Amino acid sequence: MARVRVHYTMANEAVRETFESEGTLDGSVLTFEDDKERTHTITFLDDGLHYRRSGEGQVDFTFLPEHPSEGLYTMLERELAFEIHTHRLDLTPRSIHLTYTLKQADTPVNHSKLALYYDKV
Repeated sequence: MARVRVHYTMANEAVRETFESEGTLDGSVLTFEDDKERTHTITFLDDGLHYRRSGEGQVDFTFLPEHPSEGLYTMLERELAFEIHTHRLDLTPRSIHLTYTLKQADTPVNHSKLALYYDKV
């Protein structure tokens, strides 16, 4: 397990969130906390990426470049299901670049971009 420094930026039509943190990289799992004390867990898959965020506004999304996947967003005990369309997923040994659209009932409801950089401390 390696300690890593993380720079995270997520942006969509409504919000932009940027922060720096430290976390761990254990095999194919990157884990870190944000300034709101939410835990972010990113698991690198053979064919994509699984992203889970715990705390207020829980997220459980899988990003697969070749086909749509399903994801859940939970807030105040209310669960919202989304179809996730991954447009871009570029992974390097120290970065993630992701662009995706969330749909409900075949209607786009959110377009987002994630840029994440990490390096051993």
